[in-house]
Amino acid sequence: MFGLETVVQRFPEPGHSFLPCDRCFGQIEHRRRKIEKVFLPNQYQEMVKQVCPSKFNVINVTQNIIYNFSEYLKPFFKKYLISTNKQKFTIMAYRTLKYSKEGLFCKVIANSNGKEHFVMDENKMIGTLSFENLQQLHHSKIKIKPAKLIDVHSLAAKYVPQEYLYFYQGLEEVDTTVEDRLTSDDEL
Repeated sequence: MFGLETVVQRFPEPGHSFLPCDRCFGQIEHRRRKIEKVFLPNQYQEMVKQVCPSKFNVINVTQNIIYNFSEYLKPFFKKYLISTNKQKFTIMAYRTLKYSKEGLFCKVIANSNGKEHFVMDENKMIGTLSFENLQQLHHSKIKIKPAKLIDVHSLAAKYVPQEYLYFYQGLEEVDTTVEDRLTSDDEL
């Protein structure tokens, strides 16, 4: 479904890291400074597309393409991972994580050759995964907490031109009674 063979996740070190995307973000920021104000998400999309049309492929991410991998993959991993040389997995210790069919590979130093190898549960094979039953992460429109929505509406009324207010007025509020019940159930 996704065509991914490996995923590399890097955690930059503040002040010491340079990633290839930094140059791209710099170009986008340079263009953004030239634009007086941006009020809508599609205006940001257009701005990024115009920076370098041959380099930037802008995808409008909607809720229907965000999947709940955490729940779906939970049965395929052990609760506490131990590396092949008996090291316990602690995510804060690593700068680079590489996920592949062979397992999870972690590096303490981003550019080092030394890495820990953590294996998935041997009783379940990643090759048996079928993404056809993968559930969406959100089943309804994401809503905003009442206090934040009040702030957004008051700021929008002051600073956003009338022709763009429809976007901010279309934001929906979380039903706090449902949210409170969910929170109290989680505490039990």
